Amino acid sequence: MENVKGVIRVIKHNSNGYDEHYYFTDVTVDIDNHLMARISSNIWDAMKFQYNSINVDEERRIYSLISFIETCFSPKRDYIIKFIPITLSY
Repeated sequence: MENVKGVIRVIKHNSNGYDEHYYFTDVTVDIDNHLMARISSNIWDAMKFQYNSINVDEERRIYSLISFIETCFSPKRDYIIKFIPITLSY
């Protein structure tokens, strides 16, 4: 069975030329009570969203979440954050 879902991918550029790929999992509170976006390299841990039939409100929520994730990772030039489709087969 195949299913298409959307995930938020975070690509970190390294100075050695290799990129690290991570996926947004959830929002947590750090030791100083600041909101932080948690990421994982395991795509199965990623927070999954509807991809094909999202309405305008849901799309705005997703892109607001992407904006929040961008503020958590700095400097912005080292990260690329995108909403991408994945095909799950199980």
